[in-house]
Amino acid sequence: MASSFPKNLTKFVRHFLFPYKLYLISMMISCFYYALHYTLLPYVLKVLIDRATHFLGHPEFIRACIIPAILLIVLSFARNSFSRIGDYTCLKVFPALKADIMRQAADYVSGNSFKFFQDNLSGSISNRIADLANNAESLIRCNNIFFLQSLGIISSILISFLVSPLFHRFIFYLDSSLCLNYAVSL
Repeated sequence: MASSFPKNLTKFVRHFLFPYKLYLISMMISCFYYALHYTLLPYVLKVLIDRATHFLGHPEFIRACIIPAILLIVLSFARNSFSRIGDYTCLKVFPALKADIMRQAADYVSGNSFKFFQDNLSGSISNRIADLANNAESLIRCNNIFFLQSLGIISSILISFLVSPLFHRFIFYLDSSLCLNYAVSL
């Protein structure tokens, strides 16, 4: 068991996260929905307000506003459902992942020589193992947030293009020039 403990980060991530891949995929799907939700919600509200103001006082008011209103309700229910799925996933994965890391790291450490334990304090070793387990959870949470924010930016760029292609081009060129100026200043 002591020789099978992963030595570098990619092997470590692959070794410990592979048994939880379905849970991690559900976390990514939940992040994907959150990113779409927070960019689609303002667009659906815009469509609903545009249709409501255009058809105000007309007999076609209900028929024109029913689809955006239903879509708004579905988005709210879906957000709550994906929030529950994400919370369930975190509650299932993180304690089990911490326990796996701590158990396998302790098994690896216990396979070392007596001199190793004389050179290193046992409290220091156990603190390092606990830090390793806690940092694995932090790494997953940070990657989850990064994935959510990246998808949010991409989906907001696409939604802004759907709403106003001219405004989208202006913002795209402005952002590109700011990024180019920042890269040149480095």
